[in-house]
Amino acid sequence: MSELVDIKECPNCGHKPFNTPYCPECGQRKLSEKDYRVSVLFNEFVNGWLNFENSFLNTFKAFLTRPKVYITEYVQGARKKYVSPIKLFILANAFYFIFPAVDTFKTTLHTQLNRLPYSEFTEGFITSFIASAGMSYSEFAPEYNELTQILSKALLIILPLVFSMVTWLCNLSKRNEKPLLYHINYSLVLNAFLVLFLCSVLPGSYKLIATYFEIDGMMELITEMSLSVTVLLILNVYGYFLYRNFFTGSVLTKGIKVILLNAAFVPLIQTYRLILLFVTLGWMKVFG
Repeated sequence: MSELVDIKECPNCGHKPFNTPYCPECGQRKLSEKDYRVSVLFNEFVNGWLNFENSFLNTFKAFLTRPKVYITEYVQGARKKYVSPIKLFILANAFYFIFPAVDTFKTTLHTQLNRLPYSEFTEGFITSFIASAGMSYSEFAPEYNELTQILSKALLIILPLVFSMVTWLCNLSKRNEKPLLYHINYSLVLNAFLVLFLCSVLPGSYKLIATYFEIDGMMELITEMSLSVTVLLILNVYGYFLYRNFFTGSVLTKGIKVILLNAAFVPLIQTYRLILLFVTLGWMKVFG
């Protein structure tokens, strides 16, 4: 044990001599015999869990009820009080990956070929790809759909990044006060709400209630159109509280910017689906 404790140089930066409680060069704490007891593992687990739990609970409460307060305090430096927006977004994605109540972001091969604005332009490319793979459509489609369902969740980071570019352009006059990273943090919070609540928790709860109480007709109400309208309406309400006073200008100017953001949401989803198409085909080409 003495060989482990009585070291002559800092194990972190190599500073000599290391004869003080903390390294004067990098601040590394010098270990004692207590640090080699099994109980240290338990203490580190408890402390780590409590610290994460406190910050997570603070974040989740503010994220749900006071999103503007959460993101404002975070960008102003409250980093110990809250989980970062990127971590929040990753946690939301992980939850959605495990409990995907609706496959909002999954785009089947049939949809890619027939139901999207760019379908007529990509149909020839997709058909040629299937032919070069030496497969029929009925053989290729199940493999494509299974893979794209997995990749669709992994590529969700595209949404907040692209949306933040749109909000940055809408607020270009304040780019020095609100740089691109500022917009990315806001967008991560908005998209975390979209993925966690609008694509998992709320539709999942709706389906659970419909199944448990065996209410006729509830499931038939869930269509692509009704789902899209509901998501857009709730997202606008949440976005209002998140982005309130975010944009500069008159009421008319702010209103125009909000309309532009709503209009940008549809091509944003289509851009994501197009990227998903090429990533899926590329994955199949390289690893298939």
